[in-house]
Amino acid sequence: VIGSSIIFFGMMLDDKKGLSVLQKFSIQFTGAFVVIMTGTAFKAITNPFGDDMLRLGWIGIVFTVIWIVGITNAVNIIDGLDGLAAGVVMISSISISLVAMFKGNLSLSLLLFGISGTLVAFLIYNFHPARIILGDSGSELLGFLLAVISVAGAYKTATLLSIAVPLFTLGIPITEVFTSILRRLKAGNSPFKYDTEHIHYMLLRKGWSQRKIAIMYYFVTFFLSAIGLYIAFGVR
Repeated sequence: VIGSSIIFFGMMLDDKKGLSVLQKFSIQFTGAFVVIMTGTAFKAITNPFGDDMLRLGWIGIVFTVIWIVGITNAVNIIDGLDGLAAGVVMISSISISLVAMFKGNLSLSLLLFGISGTLVAFLIYNFHPARIILGDSGSELLGFLLAVISVAGAYKTATLLSIAVPLFTLGIPITEVFTSILRRLKAGNSPFKYDTEHIHYMLLRKGWSQRKIAIMYYFVTFFLSAIGLYIAFGVR
C-alpha cells in the first residue's frame, strides 16, 4: 500500500507539474525498495540439476527492483493511445490471476480479478474517443501493482517457468522498453529521452485508427498470454 501510494502520488506531480527523469526514477526506486523492505522479492528458483532450491540472495533483490521499475515504465510506455494500456493490463491481470488461483493463492487471484474488473468498467470511458485517461499516475500504478503482485504471488519461490505468464502477457510493453533503449542509444541519444517511435505511434502514422491499434494489441496480448499459460501449466 505504501509503495503504491508513493508511485501514485509521485506520478500525480508529474501529471500536474512535470518531473525530470531522475525525479521519476527516484520515485519508482523508492516504491520498489519499500516493497523489498516488506520481504517481497524473488528469493529462490528450483535447481535444474536437482530437487533443491537455489537461493538467490542479493541477486534476487536486484532482479526484483529491476523487474518492478521495468514493468512500471513498460506499462507507461504503451499508454500513448486511448484504451491501450488499460486493455493490455486487463488481459494480463486475468492471465496472472489464473496462475495465482491454480497455485492456491486465492487472495491475490481475487485482487487481480478486481483490478481487471475495474479496468473493464474504466475502458468504457477510456476506449477511443476517451473521456477519461490514465495519466502517468494511473499507468505507472497499474504497472507497479502488476509487477509487485507477480513477485508476491505464485512466483517468488517457483521455477523460472513460473514467471512465463507475466513475461509473455506483458510481452508488448517489455519489448517496447528494450527496443526504445536500443533505438535511442543507436541514435546517440539518452535511453530515457522521450520520442514518438513506439509501435503504436508508427501504426498511427501509417493510417491505423486508435481503435484498430488497441484491438490489435489486445489480440496479441491474448495470444502471448495463452503461450505463457501453456508453458506454466503444460510443461512438465
